Amino acid sequence: MTKLKRREFLAHTAAVFSTAQFVPREANAAPAGELISTIVGSNPPIPSERFSMGTSHRPNGQSLTVDARSLLLNDKRWIPAMGEFHYARYPENLWRTELLKMKAGGLQIVSTYVFWIYHEEQQGLWRWNGRRDLRRFAQLCNEVGLLLVVRCGPWCHGEVRNGGFPDWLLHSECKLRSTDPKFLGFTRELYSQIALQLRDLLWKDGGPVIGIQVDNEYGGPAEYLLALKSIAMEVGIDVPLYNRTGWPKLSTPMPSGRLLPLYGAYADGFWDRSLAPMPSEYLSSFEISPAPNSQAAAMGTAPSLASPSTRPNQLFRYPYFCCEIGGGMETSYHRRIRIEPPDVYSTALVKLASGNSLQGYYMYHGGTNPRGRLTSMEENQASGGWNDLPELSYDFFAPLGEYGEIRPHYGLLRKLHLFLQANGEKLAVSQCVIPKQPANFSWSLRTDNDGGYLFVNNYAMLTPHKAVPNVMFNVRLPNGEITVPSKPFTLPANSSFFWQIGTDFVCTSQPLFHLDVGDRLVSFYEKIPGIPAEWQLRSSTYKVTRVGRVTRRSMISENKMTVLNVTKPGRDFAFEYINSNGRLHAVVLLSPEDAASTSIINLGAARHVIICRQPVWQDGESIVVDAPMGETVELAALPPLPLHQHGIAVNTTTHQGLFVTYSVPTEQTTRPSVRLIKVREAGPAREIKLGKAGVAEAPVDSDFRDAAVWRIDVDWAKIRAMHGTVILEVDYQGDCARYYHGSKLLVDNFYNGRPFALQIDPAYFGDLEGELQLQILPLSKGEPVYLPASAIPPFDPSGTPIARVLKARIIARRQVPLAIRVGLPTVTS
Repeated sequence: MTKLKRREFLAHTAAVFSTAQFVPREANAAPAGELISTIVGSNPPIPSERFSMGTSHRPNGQSLTVDARSLLLNDKRWIPAMGEFHYARYPENLWRTELLKMKAGGLQIVSTYVFWIYHEEQQGLWRWNGRRDLRRFAQLCNEVGLLLVVRCGPWCHGEVRNGGFPDWLLHSECKLRSTDPKFLGFTRELYSQIALQLRDLLWKDGGPVIGIQVDNEYGGPAEYLLALKSIAMEVGIDVPLYNRTGWPKLSTPMPSGRLLPLYGAYADGFWDRSLAPMPSEYLSSFEISPAPNSQAAAMGTAPSLASPSTRPNQLFRYPYFCCEIGGGMETSYHRRIRIEPPDVYSTALVKLASGNSLQGYYMYHGGTNPRGRLTSMEENQASGGWNDLPELSYDFFAPLGEYGEIRPHYGLLRKLHLFLQANGEKLAVSQCVIPKQPANFSWSLRTDNDGGYLFVNNYAMLTPHKAVPNVMFNVRLPNGEITVPSKPFTLPANSSFFWQIGTDFVCTSQPLFHLDVGDRLVSFYEKIPGIPAEWQLRSSTYKVTRVGRVTRRSMISENKMTVLNVTKPGRDFAFEYINSNGRLHAVVLLSPEDAASTSIINLGAARHVIICRQPVWQDGESIVVDAPMGETVELAALPPLPLHQHGIAVNTTTHQGLFVTYSVPTEQTTRPSVRLIKVREAGPAREIKLGKAGVAEAPVDSDFRDAAVWRIDVDWAKIRAMHGTVILEVDYQGDCARYYHGSKLLVDNFYNGRPFALQIDPAYFGDLEGELQLQILPLSKGEPVYLPASAIPPFDPSGTPIARVLKARIIARRQVPLAIRVGLPTVTS
């Protein structure tokens, strides 16, 4: 995570990398209404230099390698999606389900930190059991079919006390993060412990572990990072990929090809010293660009030039990989950022548009800090940290929340991941071209000589973008010229999308994936709100055989292109065509709601598309629907699935275009009621002081003696009988809030206007029957913290501090397993 202690840490050298040809933004960019044009040269050759990595082959012959453009899986170019999930921040009994959700979200790789202080808080006393069981976590990744990158430290940060260093290490009289033999000796023991946990689970053993990261956000001599890599290899961590964060800039040159630099970008940062709503430097995270336009984005917008290789005057070129695209954002005490799903989606799309070939998110799954034996485990100013973070909560507003809640950006990001699974090989081999930019939005091409993908972003967090009228793009490729669309269109305000373009195939809808259904290849696209859905097909290459949702058909005579317009999305075919190879294709244009609700399951060699408004994931030969308790869920499948619930076939209810829909009931139950009974008024608001790092200090335990207190009454008998996930959500206004079970703190929250959640069924915290409390500290007018404008409550004229509950509700969900009985018929009602 990027939580750097000095702004200068955010500065790093930016330059062109191997796969891209870039033209910088100019002040005299084309105004709205003109034809926006670029000329693309031939796709440059891939540099031939090789990387010094570990064993790349599995016993079964599978291989994983890397070159200057991308990863190669079994010698095929590969752009995977990777998501951060900290095993020690989540109950081990729930890991498997959460990993299945991550896989259903289109991820192929999990990344995780090993926080040293979690495992050796007391010197010589190692703990690898329970939620600290790295070995079990890796085994489960392997079991569910996910690969794993382990971020070994020794320094990790991740909003953990001392950046993950145990307190005893800070008093060990060695030079930290250096080649001091004493420090490297301690680190060797850590790495040896990690190696034992990962024994027989490395890629070369047939296991899931494909890579490790050494240290994190390090800006000293390269020799230190190389020493860590050597130690890892010596203790047996032999993997195909050795990584480092590409920021900040190292103080001495890194020899070529020894460690892969990985990058990222965030919509906003809780670590920023500013209390402004959106510091302007973060806007560069929403600009398609190969290089950072500000210090804030320098942490990962693009790779820097590497050090000279062994051949004089040569530069080794790295692929552009990201490990920290913001999947959300944590709240610090002084900066209560509230990220929204479009902020995450736009940032992710911009990274692809800028040439990224590894779509890695931090965080993808939230969690809760484990309890230390000696100290609390969060970063805070009192222990030398740069920010005050919640003591326990690490929700991060990630796509999968602190309790595994599935949030809207989970579905938004999945659209990108399914696209990469279907088209990543083509995308990876293309060059990235960023032309001269218009003044009011950004765009790019990832293209070969014949076509590719055109990316557009007209969005930025808390920065409304206007619609841009009369836009057309003209792309001149070595093998032909493309003008898209056929007529000028109005670029919608606050939009982010990409199109598929080629010299003989153009469409103005966002490509998703392909599916073989009978003798047809069905291609799925998403209708972009506010943009006409148009296809241009070269008549000599494509023959349109049947139209369904086409509302207009015309011809561009000068280049012999058939133009089809589809105004309304649906689940049936828009049109069908035969290409020059004689293959029959069907095109389906989904609505944005359907596109964000679509997943793919695999049964042997067969693939099925599932559309469901509720979360769905696959578990072997079953699918699991996560449904609101007592509600009936509609699920659509293509091709049909023989689904059985409790041994009884699930009836199909209707046919919607190409899809068969199913009605999936959940157990009927009465939702438990909840009452919050105020038992104590708040005392005087505390005086907020600045901490050692110069920002507002968070409250400590003793401050909560003046908190307002509510007793939480729920029907525990009903909760025990529900056998599902039960979450209490409270809308409140105040400075900070905490849930307690008796005297035990369960989880804490810095107010930013979002509900404060607590999972109250036994799965997460265990049995919470008894005295359950909510405590709220009052919010004073004009506190030295950033709050979103919509979260600031109306104070009375005297400015009386506020601590109040607005609303409480119970959210109850049930995971419904549906067996897939292959060979049995689907029952139609």
